[in-house]
Amino acid sequence: MKQNILITLLLSVNLSLHAQVNLDSIRQVFNERITKSMKKNNVIGASVAVVSSEGLLWIDNFGFENLATEKEVTENTVFGIGSVTKVFTGTSVMQLVDQDKVDLDAPFRNYLPNFNLKGDHAGITTRNIMTHHSGLPSDIFKGMFSNKPENYKVVVDYMNQEYLAGVPNQIRAYSNSGYTLLGHMIAEVSGMEYDQYVMKHILKPLEMNSSAFNALNEASLTYDGKGKYQKDALLRDLPAGGLFSSANDMSKFLVAYMSKSEKLLKAETYNRVQKPQHPNTPLDFSDQFALGWSMAHRPYAGEIFYHTGTTLHFNAAMAFSPSADLGVIILTNSDNGGSIYREVHNIIESLSKASGLGKTEGRNITDLGNDKRLEVSPNELEQYAGVYVTPGANIQVYQKRKKLFMKMKGLRAELIPVGEDTFLPKIILLKVIPMMQKDNRMHFEKIDGYSLLTNSEVGSQKEIMAMKLTPQVIPNAWKARTGEYKVKQLLEGEIEFFTNYKLLEKDGLLIFSFEQKNNGQKIEMTLQTINDTLAKVAGLGRYAGQTVIYENGMLKAFGLELEKK
Repeated sequence: MKQNILITLLLSVNLSLHAQVNLDSIRQVFNERITKSMKKNNVIGASVAVVSSEGLLWIDNFGFENLATEKEVTENTVFGIGSVTKVFTGTSVMQLVDQDKVDLDAPFRNYLPNFNLKGDHAGITTRNIMTHHSGLPSDIFKGMFSNKPENYKVVVDYMNQEYLAGVPNQIRAYSNSGYTLLGHMIAEVSGMEYDQYVMKHILKPLEMNSSAFNALNEASLTYDGKGKYQKDALLRDLPAGGLFSSANDMSKFLVAYMSKSEKLLKAETYNRVQKPQHPNTPLDFSDQFALGWSMAHRPYAGEIFYHTGTTLHFNAAMAFSPSADLGVIILTNSDNGGSIYREVHNIIESLSKASGLGKTEGRNITDLGNDKRLEVSPNELEQYAGVYVTPGANIQVYQKRKKLFMKMKGLRAELIPVGEDTFLPKIILLKVIPMMQKDNRMHFEKIDGYSLLTNSEVGSQKEIMAMKLTPQVIPNAWKARTGEYKVKQLLEGEIEFFTNYKLLEKDGLLIFSFEQKNNGQKIEMTLQTINDTLAKVAGLGRYAGQTVIYENGMLKAFGLELEKK
């Protein structure tokens, strides 16, 4: 008997040492990867924490929080976490659910009576706002970033001037404005300002002493894509993205969440939070979303719950796998920090595999099928031709010399038929260099009444690329308004996030375009006119359905008032 116990103890020690060696080697691999990526992408500072439900496994810090003084990042360096704040907002909502003060499926207006969006908003609930399936407009750009931000509660007034953008529960369409309204609801139901509520009920109980809202003065400096200092800004929409925190503090939160600490929620409520929502929504395909979290799947880690966040310059991500009992937080202080925070899933997957977890079947695509050209008649190809729109660009699909092509933002590709309504894209660089994309497939299909161009990629899930646009004659009233526009008047302290607004006619389409000021990225939104004064952004998903209104000689869009130059 004693011999069996001794053998068991020796085996346990050997396995533990083996796991530690694996853990240390994986830690070293990712430290080298992150260091290399930071150098390549001009990311000045970062902090990476890895936890289990039992506590902190490690925190590694990289680079500087102040490059000029060479002040190094530490586990207590404060970063803006951007939209990762939404997890804290969602947790606050669920605390009120635990107290029977909020019913997730009751009409949202029950809790925020002054919410009165134009259109039929009876189908908007707390649940579908938390999962971005509410049909609410995505953003109110006016006053979003500022040195003197308005109170977050003013967003309900801006939203009341907008129309419902989509159909509730039809498709995931990310909405910052929705989460700001949730914060307003928390204030109304609890009787405390949103930030005070989070401080009292989440930050203080977990001793997250470095965390606060809009704590820009206590935070790391921030840097642009070239590694040059650029000051970040304060955010009006606190519940959507205004929290600042450190790797040490965020570790405390994630450990509490993973261990199902009753300091945050009732034990059974965590199971409700992690249950996939809207399971039979055709336009979401196999994507899954929890309450306040996005979901992904990896072969060894299984289901991963995660959220990412971006401010003007900070980038952050937080993720955890219940089956692997692993969580990762990555915080960065630079524009290109997204290149670093994408490692959250990879770290969890590598550690899961090393710990001996078995491989599981996932939702990701592994087999795309045939990659050989099939003979398809020109008449069959012609049915796919047309304009396909997404709320950031449009795609021209056309037939030429008995072949099918697509063109988007100067990029051209031949679509080679390889199956029923399925095509393999061959990108044509510099008009002459072909690059076969064998790990991708484009599909033309009709889903939920929409004619769509969709995309499949090995290792990922099928997703919508664009929606086929019904041809429309642009009314003369809208043609007369084409030209360059500028914001009529900025609020005091407001920082312009976008610039170079234009309304133009292009290839027979009415386009509303603008540029992101910090990186020059151009966004083109195709408009479908409803009447001589109202138009909506065409497509499906984020920004789709938001309105552009002509009133009193001005264009009104995303809360902005634009006058012609």
